[in-house]
Amino acid sequence: MQKPLITLTLAYVAGLLFGHCFLYAPAVVSTLIVLALLIAGICSWAGLLSLRRLLLLAVPCALGLAAYVYSAAWIPS
Repeated sequence: MQKPLITLTLAYVAGLLFGHCFLYAPAVVSTLIVLALLIAGICSWAGLLSLRRLLLLAVPCALGLAAYVYSAAWIPS
């Protein structure tokens, strides 16, 4: 069994990669995010993925994406 720290780190790195790709192709990344959420919802509904595990993957990924986009868009005053 993996430790949650490894899962959190990989999810955050995936979010950083999504953020990097989001700057170049926002429509494609938005579509991929919607598809991933749809598949995760179906897996959660079918009992293959618990809600706790889903949040353990989704939240760090969203934070990584937001951090990358924010760092790219931030203009120092």
